[in-house]
Amino acid sequence: MGRNQHSKDRIYITATEWAIEYGGKKRARNVSQRQLPFDSCALSLQQFETPVSTSDGVVFDILHIVPFLKKHKCNPINSEPMRYKDLVHLNMAKNAAGRWHCPVTFKTFTDNSKVVFVRTTGNVYAWEAVEQLNIKAKNWKDLLTEEPFKRSDIIAIQDPSDADLCSRRDISNFTHLKTMREEAATERAAEKNSAKIRATPSQTALFAEIEASREQQKADDRAKAVAREEALIAELDDIPDLKAIRLLKPTAEDVNPGTNQTTGGASYSLTSSGVEVATEATLRLATVDEIRTARWKCMRKIGKKGYVQVTTNFGNLNLEIHCDFVPQTAENFLGLCAKGNYDGLSFHRLIPGFMLQGGCPDGNGTGGASIWGEPFTDEFDSRLVHNGRGVVSMANSGPNTNRSQFFICFRACRHLDNAHAIFAKVVGGSSVLDRIEKVPRDKSDKPTQDVKIIRTTVFTNPIDEATAMLEGLIRERQQAAQEELSRRSRATGGQQAAKPQSLIEAEAREAAASRKGWFSNATPSGEGGGGPSSSSSSSGSGSGSGGVGKYMGAKGKAVGTTTLAALPPSSSSSSSSSS
Repeated sequence: MGRNQHSKDRIYITATEWAIEYGGKKRARNVSQRQLPFDSCALSLQQFETPVSTSDGVVFDILHIVPFLKKHKCNPINSEPMRYKDLVHLNMAKNAAGRWHCPVTFKTFTDNSKVVFVRTTGNVYAWEAVEQLNIKAKNWKDLLTEEPFKRSDIIAIQDPSDADLCSRRDISNFTHLKTMREEAATERAAEKNSAKIRATPSQTALFAEIEASREQQKADDRAKAVAREEALIAELDDIPDLKAIRLLKPTAEDVNPGTNQTTGGASYSLTSSGVEVATEATLRLATVDEIRTARWKCMRKIGKKGYVQVTTNFGNLNLEIHCDFVPQTAENFLGLCAKGNYDGLSFHRLIPGFMLQGGCPDGNGTGGASIWGEPFTDEFDSRLVHNGRGVVSMANSGPNTNRSQFFICFRACRHLDNAHAIFAKVVGGSSVLDRIEKVPRDKSDKPTQDVKIIRTTVFTNPIDEATAMLEGLIRERQQAAQEELSRRSRATGGQQAAKPQSLIEAEAREAAASRKGWFSNATPSGEGGGGPSSSSSSSGSGSGSGGVGKYMGAKGKAVGTTTLAALPPSSSSSSSSSS
């Protein structure tokens, strides 16, 4: 008993007690913003591949925003009017790991980085690079292209310290998502109310007709969306040399047997409510790179060379192209020659006793592009070495930077092996090469007399033959897959035709295992040798003495022939091996 025994006795309750124990007013929670990741499209909420941005720093993917603008003609974030020309194409760089980074500081972008772009060029940089090299240095030229710009042309697409930008990139403030939620709530309410209506048979038929009309409208909308997307993709990625193959819609399995990759639609619909429900696994279509790689394999199998004549102002040089050894590099050179990209260009570098370099449209060794627009990887073959005069190789600025420039060796240059990709050799016009080597040059190794390529003529190009060969292989594989599907449908009565073979075998194994008893490897119901025979009991290796049935292999040969015949082939073989 102390003096302060009843010091906390009160005839009232505190605000904390009222809020916690008696259900009083709770303090408003500070709900954090749901920021959109910097590498995601604000319309589809998925990672972008071809980013474009608005003037206030909201980024979209061109494949999603163009169809939306054609239909709605407004910004999906705030419903304000917007046109396609209001968007700025962003030029973002990736590192070797495939992650977006700053092309100046090479700093990888994260969700906490401050990322900006220049409106006039669309080049994307880290804020540190622009702050140090442009703002503080008062250098108002783009760091990559040196195009002039103003301070107001620097636009941030991600800045954790900018509250206004964070609010614009907050998913909960996106107008199109709010509209979608309201429409979904309206549909649910309508379905709930319609369920309470007692309808006559005629009304039920009318409701069914209306529902069918709605489903048909949805199907038509999806078909139109797919058609618009395909048309957009065809417009952005027009590849005429692969058009015949793309029309076949080959899967990755058709192009490269053994790939067996699906679109992932079934797993997406299982884990996400934002995509359409898919209950079947569908093989994904082959990418352009996969089709090209398969065609290069066909070029190796064909084993034919290509032949090109380079007409210069000194005479003709006949080249033999190694399409059977380095098909990718050969396709690049043959494609540039067929398009006439080398016509009218001059050889800008000449070093007697070493090499002759050309193929630069700028004439200084800094320009040029591959047939695909982007630099491509080095392609080496142990059978191709710089072992003599007339070897033709790709010029580059480092590993995997091949474009359009090439050089012709005047002598053996073995130190260039595995550094420059060899793709051809001079088989005619050695006297022309001798005359060109004697042309005088200046201090920068540029010929003082113009050595120009007048035109290039392609005599033999096995690419078309390889394309036809790949197209035939794809048709054969598609026909074989269709015949196999028809055979399974006939064998199973059409019930398991849509199931993959792996799923059918797994279900058969599980069904066979469930028929086994706990202490027996035979079926307990007497099917297929269910009861122990006298011979098995006397030997001690029968069904009753064999281990734990469906979890452990039985000793001896307890499983009868009838049980083995009831299992599918894969299960039969596995049971035989375990017994």
